[in-house]
Amino acid sequence: MIQSSTFIENIVLFIRDKLRAQITDPISRAGNGTSFVFTSYPKVQVQYPIITVKQLNLQTRKLGMSSETHFATIGLEVRIWARNSKECDELSSDVVDALRQAEYGSEGTDIEGIYGFQITSMTPLVELSGDNTIHNKILGVKYSAILS
Repeated sequence: MIQSSTFIENIVLFIRDKLRAQITDPISRAGNGTSFVFTSYPKVQVQYPIITVKQLNLQTRKLGMSSETHFATIGLEVRIWARNSKECDELSSDVVDALRQAEYGSEGTDIEGIYGFQITSMTPLVELSGDNTIHNKILGVKYSAILS
């Protein structure tokens, strides 16, 4: 169960780990344990595609006048960085499907106390990085939780 005291860190790591487990890397990476899903953009040179997960915002409201319990809504950014638009679209679909399927089950977000999965936005971008064109899709994702 995700703890109230470490809610932001835990939800980002939980979603990152769900995506690592559910999405197949389209390329072979050099080195054992090399992942392509991160919680921030890597500081070292990367081999695309990669996926990043980070926290965007947090809103809370009390659940009663004298209550210490809060209803929290957290916004996440899941960004797909790819070599071309087809790969970006395919990985975006994989991310949406993985998050949608992760809501329920023996290791679902509901077991962790995370509810109300929503995709709030999907924005395509194309960036130039030297001679390379990097295709991006930025998915806005929202979850809710009860914090006590």
